[in-house]
Amino acid sequence: MALLAAIALAPVIKPVAAAPHVETAPRWLTPTFSGTDSYYDTAVVAYEADTIAKLLIRVHNDYATSSEIQIRVFMDWMTANVTSEEVTVAGGKYYNFEMSIPIAAVTEASNVYLHSYIIYFEYTTNTDPPMIIESIYSTGNNFAVYSEDQADIVDITRELDAMGFYSSMYVTAAARDLLMKAGTEESLGNQMYDRGKFDSSLEHYQNALNYTKTGISMDITKMTLIEDTVLGVMDSMKGSMSMMGYGSLLFGIGFLFIGIGVIIYSIRKPRSSA
Repeated sequence: MALLAAIALAPVIKPVAAAPHVETAPRWLTPTFSGTDSYYDTAVVAYEADTIAKLLIRVHNDYATSSEIQIRVFMDWMTANVTSEEVTVAGGKYYNFEMSIPIAAVTEASNVYLHSYIIYFEYTTNTDPPMIIESIYSTGNNFAVYSEDQADIVDITRELDAMGFYSSMYVTAAARDLLMKAGTEESLGNQMYDRGKFDSSLEHYQNALNYTKTGISMDITKMTLIEDTVLGVMDSMKGSMSMMGYGSLLFGIGFLFIGIGVIIYSIRKPRSSA
């Protein structure tokens, strides 16, 4: 730890013009979540605990000759840097470093608060003799380590969002009732999440998902019944038309609308109070 502190406090030597440099901002790949988190009340990059985070860093060697380049990453819960291989990058060429960052358990890297990180960039100069130049390339303080409950909540909210379009088109009263219950549960889930009660939040979100799925299934069943009835009426119309002509066709159309009306009434009729 003393070594890390010494590195962090050492003066930063800025590279001269036309030296190797990092081409773009660091990019965290496939995080568990990226965006505004209402619990932390800010934009975060989050990975689930006990997983591996992937960090992409693109560098360019502005020298005409090759240079040895290396990347180091320090997360605030670590006792040592994560260090890349030393790569020889030819003059005028790019190279992508993909770093694998192990994410600790929440007992070590707490999910109660956000974490910081430092990314170091190191290269050899084209001088004689060559020198090693190190600088702090990037820092961040918006890194979140999610618990399993938080990660599950992310998955459920994405599933609810995907089903949102269909749930807004519920036909049956029973399905609409379930939609209202799902909305209430989702709202309670939001409230619990904002308070950091992630286990309670997950329970409410799971209830919201179950209500939504049941409502959609119920609607599909009812609409299938309507479809089958309409097809049956149309089949009977074909038979009537072949035997009795257009008079039977008009009779069949009238019967079709009566049948649809009966079905819709049976679906939407008020339920008797207990």
